[in-house]
Amino acid sequence: MAGLLTQKEADKLIEMLKRTVEERIIFPHQKGRVSFTVVGDRREDEFIINIDRKGKAAEKCTYQGRLRQSNQVLMRLDVDPNGRHTNPGEDGTIIYGNHLHIYNEEYEMKYAIPFDIQNKGLYELCYTFFTKFHIMEPPAVFEQQVL
Repeated sequence: MAGLLTQKEADKLIEMLKRTVEERIIFPHQKGRVSFTVVGDRREDEFIINIDRKGKAAEKCTYQGRLRQSNQVLMRLDVDPNGRHTNPGEDGTIIYGNHLHIYNEEYEMKYAIPFDIQNKGLYELCYTFFTKFHIMEPPAVFEQQVL
């Protein structure tokens, strides 16, 4: 299945240096989502970053970067030590645990590679994802206080 973007277009968008519009964000506590905008060199190059906590399982989280205009996801990091992902096509590789999806013209976001989180917590992984998605001026990330 052909993707919405060519591989060249997607690679260019992923590699583009980006900066945030927001100065700070609050990292979601347990179940919740935070979204914010980052921009490239031109104002029309806008992206949405999501950090999505998956319920009460403290170790599960998804970080994703997508185009604002088309909503096309370009990169997604799934953090789930107990998760399982099967790649499409003849490859059929099964990945256990944390994995990274990077847009692929043939499979869009269905193909993943293993991702070593290097013993970082979910909060620290924000900055790892920001660097991987080339956000050079990320927002300050604060942990949500539990009352």
